[in-house]
Amino acid sequence: MLTDQAYELLRCLASPVVAVTTAHAGRSNGMILDSAVRASISPRYPRLSVYIHKWHLSHDLVWKSGKLVVHLLHRGEFELIHRLGFVSGHDRADKLSGLTSRTGELGVPLLDDC
Repeated sequence: MLTDQAYELLRCLASPVVAVTTAHAGRSNGMILDSAVRASISPRYPRLSVYIHKWHLSHDLVWKSGKLVVHLLHRGEFELIHRLGFVSGHDRADKLSGLTSRTGELGVPLLDDC
């Protein structure tokens, strides 16, 4: 991919790309976030700040359930990024089907390869 100097400069400021999964009332979803940053300077009170826009299905599920899982991705996760990041859960109800995952203690999908 060809990029320009401004894009390359902004890449220096980027946080890690992460996958987020959530579930509520029998519906689950996953999405890709390009902003997940440490939000605490105290190791005693670890916090993470993530930004999920209101128009995403995952926003509604997180808002209603109060639960989400943040998955750190490795370099080989391009297929997962494409699957969760380029299709809306509003348009495709089965974004997580076919992925190797399990349901965690809080009822939220845990992706196995992250």
